[in-house]
Amino acid sequence: EWQTSKDLLYKQDQFSSFMENAPLLAWINDEDGTLHYMNTQFKKAFGLDDSAVGKNIYNYYPDEMRPNCIGSDREVLESAMGINVFEEGKDENGAKIYYEVFKFPVKGPDGKRLIGGQALDITTKTQNKLELLKSNERFEYAGKATRDIIWDWDLSSNKIQRMGGYKKIFGYEIDDDLIEFDSGNIHPDDNDEVVESWKLAMAGEDKRWQKEFRYRCADGSYKIVVDQAYIIRNEAGEAIRLIGTMLDITEERRLQQEVLMVEKKKKLDMVTAAIEAQEKERKEISVELHDNVNQLLAAAILYLKTARSQPQNSAAMLDESLLHVQKAVDEIRELTHSLNPGSLIANGLCAALTDFTAKLRIHGNFSVNLAIAENFKEEKLSQQEQLGLYRVVQESISNTLKYADATAVTIKLEDANDTIRLQYCDNGNGFDMATVKKGLGLISIQTRIENFNGKATITSSPGNGCTLLVEIPV
Repeated sequence: EWQTSKDLLYKQDQFSSFMENAPLLAWINDEDGTLHYMNTQFKKAFGLDDSAVGKNIYNYYPDEMRPNCIGSDREVLESAMGINVFEEGKDENGAKIYYEVFKFPVKGPDGKRLIGGQALDITTKTQNKLELLKSNERFEYAGKATRDIIWDWDLSSNKIQRMGGYKKIFGYEIDDDLIEFDSGNIHPDDNDEVVESWKLAMAGEDKRWQKEFRYRCADGSYKIVVDQAYIIRNEAGEAIRLIGTMLDITEERRLQQEVLMVEKKKKLDMVTAAIEAQEKERKEISVELHDNVNQLLAAAILYLKTARSQPQNSAAMLDESLLHVQKAVDEIRELTHSLNPGSLIANGLCAALTDFTAKLRIHGNFSVNLAIAENFKEEKLSQQEQLGLYRVVQESISNTLKYADATAVTIKLEDANDTIRLQYCDNGNGFDMATVKKGLGLISIQTRIENFNGKATITSSPGNGCTLLVEIPV
């Protein structure tokens, strides 16, 4: 009997030593809920001391844990088998705590059924898991909210996870979240350069990587993408992971190309217009010289020959010859002024336009009204800008006389809020702006004004004349 007691004490010491040194919470209670045993970890977890033994264990559980604890005890008693459960509660500060619990039946010495329990505090582990789930959820929603493709590439496993419209943009079916990374979808002409660029970035100390390239879709077509990533490194500075975004910029690049083509065509049109304008001007000069100056000089030569062959009429013939030469000189002067009004511009735009429009009023039924506002200060304009406006009026008058069948023109100059404004109106036939193609004259006008960061707006309709509004910021 003494030996049996000694063995029992030894076993109790072993049990107690094991339970006290185990990292688990351990306890035993009976079917009525009376606490028979608890180790130090259990005491610390619920703020108890030895006086709690013999009292109802359920009174010590947090309110939110109590129903589950009672229910799991009944399940053990009814099934006579061990069970695994997870319990969630709050500590004395109101912070959430989590336990992984194993309960099992224990045979009591007095025939009462006992329930043994062991619990592992998994609060930190659970919180980390929940944070990870939240982080993944945010990651997933961020992918859905953006048109960027978000990707995460683990270099050690060479596995990559993509989200944010990868299937929608490129058309690939992805069965698993993680797939082997392969650069095979990068355009063959771009592949070597892209692979080399990220190898250099990962081998160095860079924290960011970015590249633009073409990426193959499931249907074999290619999209232009901007791919960029943040490089995560270990303590030794080695790249271990890349998290990045891929943005489809195909449409942007297409629009940029269209704009470039439009600009290229516009420049080509401008060059063509300039060349054709030069040819037109040369032709007009040729016509002027042939029809006027050439005829006057030819007549002068004829008079000189007559004077030599008819000495008795030489004085009269010389006078006629001199008269025709003078007319030729005047014609050349007029032609020179129209081509290069340097002497006019030297006196200012207002004087040049006044002189130019005054000469136009001699054409019978054609009248020109020049209105210069009192607040107009031509000194705000550079000499090139003044010459540009003068040429605009010249070109407009030329268009009106050739095509408009107009009887009156009004020209207004004013200074409006640091903007020089020139308005040219005729009462001619007008035209349908939707169907009439811009001629060289209109292109020349717009090109001149755009060179001064200004704008030229033309308004016209059949039967309502034409209005040109030129605005130059000063």
